[in-house]
Amino acid sequence: MVEGKEEALRWEPQKICRRAWIGAKYVSGLVSVITPTHNCSRFLVQAMDSVWLQTYRPIEIIVVDDGSTDNTREVLEEWRNNTCQDKSFAVRSFHQMQKGAPAARNKGLLESQGEYIQYLDADDMLSPGKIASQVAILSRSDVKKVAAYGPWHHFSISKRHILVYKPHHGSNGRGWLKDWLSGWFTPNHSLLWTRSDLMELGPWDESLTADDDGEYAMRYLAFGGQLIFCPEAWVYYRQNPNLVLFGDSISGQCTGSSIRSRIRITRRMEQFLAESGLLDSEYRHALSHRYYEIAKNYTRGNHALRRLCLQDFRRLSRDGHVPGTSRHRMLVRLLGFVLTQKLRFLTLSVLRIPTQFPTVSVRTLDELRTLDRPVSQEPMGSHMSRTDCSGTVRKEVVCRPH
Repeated sequence: MVEGKEEALRWEPQKICRRAWIGAKYVSGLVSVITPTHNCSRFLVQAMDSVWLQTYRPIEIIVVDDGSTDNTREVLEEWRNNTCQDKSFAVRSFHQMQKGAPAARNKGLLESQGEYIQYLDADDMLSPGKIASQVAILSRSDVKKVAAYGPWHHFSISKRHILVYKPHHGSNGRGWLKDWLSGWFTPNHSLLWTRSDLMELGPWDESLTADDDGEYAMRYLAFGGQLIFCPEAWVYYRQNPNLVLFGDSISGQCTGSSIRSRIRITRRMEQFLAESGLLDSEYRHALSHRYYEIAKNYTRGNHALRRLCLQDFRRLSRDGHVPGTSRHRMLVRLLGFVLTQKLRFLTLSVLRIPTQFPTVSVRTLDELRTLDRPVSQEPMGSHMSRTDCSGTVRKEVVCRPH
């Protein structure tokens, strides 16, 4: 990183949070789990259960209710009453007007006391040994600026089964930022951060309406952050991967503001790399692919932003060859980009032909949480939520000695 070139990416904490940013004081060894939620009460218990079942202590859960209009408060209170809390496990909750997930995470950070920070959206889950394995690897690391990540699955719930999709593992090894710009990523809850790194990184960008977690991670990587892979730290991402392509999920949203957020993030990275003297042919290639993927996946019906992305793709591409599968490249050569996208839209959104299929199915969330767990990993507590595929939760409160 070139000194004095941080303006393209760095955000001043006071401009976003209107309060002092997080301080350096922390409780040694404490992991702060920050969970933003908005009208997600039907999943929130399952996310918090996966934290309670961690083999690691001490932990604090900080739930930030971002203007929910469902029964989130009641669900939180019931879960708190049914959970055995002590000095090694605490739950705190805050309620605010709806400002978006980035603002809720910033609020959680400001209230946190942990040496380590774990983000967990209200509909996702952690495997029982996730935090313990990552704290162990970070505490042993002699690298100054490093976050831990692990493997993950998409999952979705059908009427009778929980469907689990193919596992995702480490990056391609070309360089963290290059891989991320080229399309590789790891979910937000896969990462475990140190407080000192997040103090330097600054707040979440509350102006973004899409890919705010991608911006956060790429900003970290752009300023010299590194990632270390922890193969035992499995997490579970509640999303049918086909729904993103169908346009039926938040991640796949195609509104003008969400497309502009994705473009702004990519241009911010391009500006930083150019000003830092790092914009080599590999970075240009990665950025060109990112602009193309925005045009391909998110600009349906928005012709102006599609043209803008394709212009940036051509400006940065080494050879003008479009990325993607051989079938996609052949169709673009024969039909052109627009007709190829119309055919793709017909296949995905009208006929709804899936491109990914589950690799395994389980019957309960307990089975899912322990799907990839080594035999040696046993949870420290067992506040179990026996959830069948209809969504019915049957609670069993069991306190095990720590």
